[in-house]
Amino acid sequence: MPLCSDVVSLEELAKREIHEILMLNEESIKEKAYKWRMFFIEHLPGSLRTDLLCYGFSKYDGKICRPIYPLSCWVPFSVALFDKTIKYVPPICISDLEKDLPLLMSFVSYLWTYRPKITKLFMNLVYVYKNCSRWNVCMNSIQCSMNILCKCFEEGLASNLVQLQLTYQCDDSILIAIGRNSKCLKMLDVSCSSTITTGGIKSFLFKELNTFQNDMLNGSEIQVYAFLKCIVENREILNTVCFTLEEIRLQYTKDNNIGWIFILSCIQSLKHLGWPGKWNIKKIIMTVWNEIIKPKKFNLESITLTDWDITCDEIKTMSECLPHLKNLNTTLTRSYEQLNNISHQLLMEFWNKLNSLTLYVENTIEYFQLFCRNGYIQNLSELTIKSVSLDISFDLALLQSGCPNLIILDIGFVSLYINLKPTGKFEYLKTVKMEAPMEETKTWFLFYGCPSLEDLQIFNEMDPEYWKNIFIAPPPIICQQMKRLEIGFVLPNGNPNFLMPPYIMNYSIITEFIRKCSVLNTFGRISNFGMTSQDVENIQNFIHLHNYSMTIY
Repeated sequence: MPLCSDVVSLEELAKREIHEILMLNEESIKEKAYKWRMFFIEHLPGSLRTDLLCYGFSKYDGKICRPIYPLSCWVPFSVALFDKTIKYVPPICISDLEKDLPLLMSFVSYLWTYRPKITKLFMNLVYVYKNCSRWNVCMNSIQCSMNILCKCFEEGLASNLVQLQLTYQCDDSILIAIGRNSKCLKMLDVSCSSTITTGGIKSFLFKELNTFQNDMLNGSEIQVYAFLKCIVENREILNTVCFTLEEIRLQYTKDNNIGWIFILSCIQSLKHLGWPGKWNIKKIIMTVWNEIIKPKKFNLESITLTDWDITCDEIKTMSECLPHLKNLNTTLTRSYEQLNNISHQLLMEFWNKLNSLTLYVENTIEYFQLFCRNGYIQNLSELTIKSVSLDISFDLALLQSGCPNLIILDIGFVSLYINLKPTGKFEYLKTVKMEAPMEETKTWFLFYGCPSLEDLQIFNEMDPEYWKNIFIAPPPIICQQMKRLEIGFVLPNGNPNFLMPPYIMNYSIITEFIRKCSVLNTFGRISNFGMTSQDVENIQNFIHLHNYSMTIY
C-alpha cells in the first residue's frame, strides 16, 4: 500500500483537530461568531478554511466520508471561517425551506457585508410537501427569502459568479437579476423551477427593450424569427450573460418552445444543454438553425434529446449544424428508416464523431445492437447505459467489438452476459461500473479483458463468496494497478443489520488484502461487507496506524 505523504497526513490531522474544536465550541461560536472569525483568519490560511467549510457539509465528496453539520451549526461556523480569501461555497441541499431557508439567506446576506468575490454558489432548494394547511405560510416564508437572494444578486453577488445552481425555487425576478448583473457566468442550473416563464427568459437575455422590439418578440413566428436573425449580427441589446454562458439547465418550467428558441439564438457561446424536460430540443435546434442563424453553426458539445425519433434527413441537418457535438444523452428506442448506402453513411458520419453516449433504455436495446454491429459507435470513449427495465441483457462480445476504444463504461440494470467469449479486449478501459454482474462477466473483466483497469464499482452484488476468494488471492490487476474498488452487496429482505453467514468477510481477510494492493487508494462499501462494527473500526485503525494513503467508507 502507498503511504500518505507527511504533508497530506498533517493536513488531514489539522482538519480533524479543527473540526473537533468547532464541534466542542459550537455554542460559543453561535454566540460570538465574529470573535472566533478574527481568531481563525489570523491563524488559518484561506485554502484550509475553504476545506473546513466543506468538511461537514457533504456526506461523500468522492474522496472521504464526512460528518454532517445541521445548517444551524454550519451557518455560524461559516461566519467564523469566511472572509475575502474564500471563493467557494460548498453545495447546499435543504428540504425544510420554512425553517432553514431564512437561516441560509442570513448567511448569504452576511457574505455581502464583506463583499467576497464568490465564484461558485450551489443551492438545491427542494421543498418537502409536509402539511397542506401550512402551504401558504411556507410559500410566504420562501418568497421573503427569495426576495433577499434577488436583492443580493442585484447588489453584486451575481457579478463574480462563474457557476450557479438554484434548483426548484428560481423565479422570473431572480432569473432577471442574474441575467442583468452577471459578468462572467458560465454554468447556470435553474432546473425544476416551475414558475419561470418566457417573459423571464426574455428579460434574462435582453437589455431594456423599446416598444417596437417588444412587439417584434411578442409577434408572430415570422416576426420573432426576423428579429432574432437581426440580433445574430447585431448583438448590442443582449446582456453579458449571452456572451459568457456555456452550460444551462432549464426544465419543468412554464416556458414553451419560444423561450428555448430565444436561448439557442442569443447564447452562441453555449456548449452544454442540460435535460430539456418535455420540450423537443431536436426540433428547436433545427428550427433555430434553418430560420435564424444559418449559415453559422452551434458551438454545442453536449445535448440531451428526450426521444431519438429521427429521420435520415434530420441526421444530415444535425451533422451540419452541430459540428462540435461530442456528448449525447438520449433514449434511442425508435426505429430507423430502412438502411441503404446513403443512410448508412449519414449515420456513420454522425455517430462516429461522438466521444460520450448516455443511453436510457426503456424496453429494447436492439437499435444499440445494430449500431454496434455496423460500427457506428466505435470511437466512443465513454458509454453509459441506464435501463428502467430489469430484464434487458447485452452480449459482452458484441459490446467489446462495437465499442473497442472505451475508457469509461457504466452499465445500470443491464445484464452483460457472455455467449461466445470476446475475441478482443478493452485495451483502454479504466473505469467500469456494473449492476449485479454474472460471475463469468466479473472474471473476464478482472482476469482477461481489461489490461488498463483502474476503477471497478459493482452494485447490487449477490455473491460474497466470490469476493472473499478474490480478496484472499487477488489477481495481478488489483494488486498492481487498481486505484479504486467498490463492492455494494445486496442485503436480503432489505435488512441493514443482516450479516452474511458465517461472517464471510472479516478483519484478517480485508487487512491482508489491503497489504497486497500497491496503489489502491479508495476502497468502498466495507460497512456493507457483513462484518461486525468492531471489525470495520479495526480496519480503519489499521489504515491510520500504518499511515496508508487510502480512503475507506
